[in-house]
Amino acid sequence: MFDSGKKEPQRLDALYSNSRSMENLANELWGHIPLNIRGALNDASKIRKDYDIDPSQLEYLVKGLKSHLRSLGICTKKVEENLDKLGNGVIEAGQQPSCMAGAGLVINKIACISKFSELSRDGSYAPIFYVADYDGVQNELLNIRIPSLSMKGCLISIPVEDSSYGIPIYMLKKPEEEWLKDSLNKILNNYRGLLRGLKEDDRKIKLKHLEHVFTIIKSTYYSAENVSDWSTKILGTIINIESDLGVPFLVFSAEPTRCLFQRGYELLVAEPNRTRFIEAINRTIETIQKSGYTPQIGIRKSSYTPFFLECMNRDCERRRIELVSEAIHGSGLFYVKGKCPACGEEYQYSFSKQNPDLSEIIQWISPRVDSRQIIVDSIIPVICHIGGSGEAGYYSEITPAARELNLPFPIFFKYTRIFYNTPWNSAYASNLEAKNCPSLVNRDFFSSLNRWVEARNNQDPQRLENAYREIEESITATFETLNIRLNTLEKEVSEIREQLQKLNDGSMVALLKEKQSLINLVNLYLSSQFGRFTPEKFGQEVSWSWIDVAVISGLQELTRIYLRQYFDYTLNSTMFYVNL
Repeated sequence: MFDSGKKEPQRLDALYSNSRSMENLANELWGHIPLNIRGALNDASKIRKDYDIDPSQLEYLVKGLKSHLRSLGICTKKVEENLDKLGNGVIEAGQQPSCMAGAGLVINKIACISKFSELSRDGSYAPIFYVADYDGVQNELLNIRIPSLSMKGCLISIPVEDSSYGIPIYMLKKPEEEWLKDSLNKILNNYRGLLRGLKEDDRKIKLKHLEHVFTIIKSTYYSAENVSDWSTKILGTIINIESDLGVPFLVFSAEPTRCLFQRGYELLVAEPNRTRFIEAINRTIETIQKSGYTPQIGIRKSSYTPFFLECMNRDCERRRIELVSEAIHGSGLFYVKGKCPACGEEYQYSFSKQNPDLSEIIQWISPRVDSRQIIVDSIIPVICHIGGSGEAGYYSEITPAARELNLPFPIFFKYTRIFYNTPWNSAYASNLEAKNCPSLVNRDFFSSLNRWVEARNNQDPQRLENAYREIEESITATFETLNIRLNTLEKEVSEIREQLQKLNDGSMVALLKEKQSLINLVNLYLSSQFGRFTPEKFGQEVSWSWIDVAVISGLQELTRIYLRQYFDYTLNSTMFYVNL
């Protein structure tokens, strides 16, 4: 094959995670990237001063949020106390609602913002979790997986009609009760299989944990009408009822507060802000591409509008419409227009270029991925956003655009990606060791973990940084080595099959079966321990539902596992390993 010599574009999150190697470019995209949590909190205190927040609007928002969270049954005294602190500065994370509340990374994000708030000066900053339920129905939000005896994992999917794809997730009704019962039974049978090798007492404890999980899933299901409320109630129950962390949830679709973000939409659609915003994003995308990275957002056309309109016809269930903006020649007006992809209804509205008033459509518009943060910041002084790899890409393009408009903008901080052990992973690791294959259960790796514990006990930032680097390198090196070994085994199997076509040798048949068995074991370990159920996946908490850790640890311990990862010197954008 001809080698052009061109390098494949790299992911932007790789640049963020290794920002010190290309500091100038990284700072251009994200601003100053703090080394650890203490550095992030120091930077955040400066950002709060840049915000000019309307106290009356914020007060109205707090009142509306308390009312909505009470209706969901997740508004504890601590939640109210944190809502009253929003004006001090906010540590934010967010996620779309999804099937049974989604992957473990959501609990991790929420634990991270909770700990950030606790570590802030006198605990003055408030955590807030943004529920992005304006996003359209898509497979990513309908599916969850838990590890199973198959490398593909056990898949649970909310069934929907084809016509439902694209409507906002908050409009999707919860699935039928029969689906819930069948799904919980499928999960139960899956864990019974995984736990079969445990001692009877241990197995009973884990299945008791699963009963507790089911109680929350079922009780929230019967008090919710749609997927968004169900997902939010599950998370709110875990975070604020079971763990009493007091984290407020800001749900986009909540009627009492949705209209409050009108100022943010108007700020971005007014000229010359809209044009400058588009040009800044496009310049950043060109810089990213020239530097050998893949941008997260595509080039924005001059007609770009920083929000979606939702179709007003009842049968369309508020399906989102992409709008285009155009100036009305010879006047100080512009119009936005679009066509519903479902019913074909056409919409057009005109506004003042410099001072648009979106009152007429404010209850029918929703943010886009590159405008959401700025719209939220128009009411709430968000000083730090906690996110993952995908969000790192988005923020690299939005941060320079916000800077172009002289707007305050939060620090972006990547939470710690957590890998964890389970009884079945330990068994797989032992089998791999017997076959001379690497696993995370090795002396050098646990020595790195011990050095991390010693450094944390001594509050030694430099030794902690070194230990974090060792742990991350060991996890990624083991993962890569196993993938290389897997590729080698697959080639060997292919060669043996070719030889068997020419000569049916019994010893070769036995060798083939042996190598196929090892391939299955490696695949199973890559899937269960590293979350690699498909080639592009990497990360247990990214791939597996929060249910997985809860079964091993119990719900009381679930959030504590994540909370313990965050302290003053927790490194920005790193990995860690927990032996459950």
